[in-house]
Amino acid sequence: MGKHFVLIFCAVAVTVYVGILIAAYSFQRHLLYWPNPGYGEAASGYSRIAAKTDDGLTLVGWFSPPLGQLPTIMFFHGNAESAILPGRLDKIENYKRLGYGIYIASYRGWDGNQGQPTEQGLYKDARAAITALGNQGILPQDIIINGESLGTGIAVQMATEFSVKALILENPYTSIAAVAQYHYKILPAYWLVKDRYDSLSKISQITSPMLLLNAENDTTVPPAMGQILAKKNPTWTKTVSVNGAGHNNIYGHGAFTAIETFLKSLRS
Repeated sequence: MGKHFVLIFCAVAVTVYVGILIAAYSFQRHLLYWPNPGYGEAASGYSRIAAKTDDGLTLVGWFSPPLGQLPTIMFFHGNAESAILPGRLDKIENYKRLGYGIYIASYRGWDGNQGQPTEQGLYKDARAAITALGNQGILPQDIIINGESLGTGIAVQMATEFSVKALILENPYTSIAAVAQYHYKILPAYWLVKDRYDSLSKISQITSPMLLLNAENDTTVPPAMGQILAKKNPTWTKTVSVNGAGHNNIYGHGAFTAIETFLKSLRS
């Protein structure tokens, strides 16, 4: 009787585990991407312009031109809510007050845009944003890309395709597959992930200066991942640990002081 019970228990446990695997694989993009599809019609102080992707989508972007000959910050946001969430606009305002141009990119599925997000889709969206800036007379060499969380993987990919002026990566990860494994330790999550954003395999190709900001108390992306990335490209990378910060509040813990120092170094 006892042996029979153990066999039944094991069979049920395996069935449940397999069910969890199937559900995790099937719904993984719902776990990764949390867009606000209807937000963001207007942002005060920005012009709303269109970015057209090579697969036929027209995406919204928000642009504020630079003062004089200063570069433009291309902002690739994280996985949740709107590109122009008030908290995001607040931190981007730090660049604007120094006279830098701003382009806030949005992705398919966000902010009234058509389409469903995927890794390759978001790369198409980022290329379209860079093209849209080119239509404003701003070339890649005058663009500083700021990637936030999920957006760091997009930023890294674009820096392998375009000779941008610099990158600023907020809480970067080695890959989404590695982050998934960190959070779902009982699953073979690393192998289940479709949209991998494998920055670790790409970052050594980049020859633009990079600033990597790692929140000391980040429980979403382990700060050690930023250090691992930096070691793959020590020639062009500077890392800063933002003491006391979590994943979403590095600007409240002095991150922009490090950013401003980095921006000044680009002028020398």
